[in-house]
Amino acid sequence: MSELKKYKYPLLIIAILCVFKFIIVPVLTWQDNVIAENKLLQRKVDKINTLISDETELTNNLQTTQTELDKATQYFYQYQPDQAFRLTQQKLIEQKLAEFELKSSTVGWQNVVAIPNTPLTRFQLQYSFSGQSEQVIAYLLSQQQQKQWQEIETLNINVRRQKAGRLGQMTVSTRISFYMLNKELSDA
Repeated sequence: MSELKKYKYPLLIIAILCVFKFIIVPVLTWQDNVIAENKLLQRKVDKINTLISDETELTNNLQTTQTELDKATQYFYQYQPDQAFRLTQQKLIEQKLAEFELKSSTVGWQNVVAIPNTPLTRFQLQYSFSGQSEQVIAYLLSQQQQKQWQEIETLNINVRRQKAGRLGQMTVSTRISFYMLNKELSDA
């Protein structure tokens, strides 16, 4: 016992340090963690409350966006299997060429490309035709009058046999891109 009295103050300091190390520090650490979690949860609650208060505005924006999307999708071709789409478009072009008394010389489909970050697939058709200049011009104008968007990527025109009062003959080589909606958007 006399030994304990002799080391009374150092033992007291050790006991106080043990209390700090094993009781007070863990309690303070736990409190800091609880405070941090509460702040995070409070931020989440604030965000949710903001969204709830803006619900009518978000609903109106969603309706406006949906209306604009519906307007935009009418300018693209509805989903069809690749081969069916190609066959349909090729037949329509051949019919139009015949309607304008133009002669087709080559028709070839390029690779199908899914356009990144959009619900669209691009089909490219390269073809050549020839005929009277007036008919070629009328055909090209009629192609641009269609409801669905067709992008003319290349257009090469050679004109020959021009005379006074006549535009002569034209030979045209062109590559056109067609844009088709993916199946998910067509079904919506």
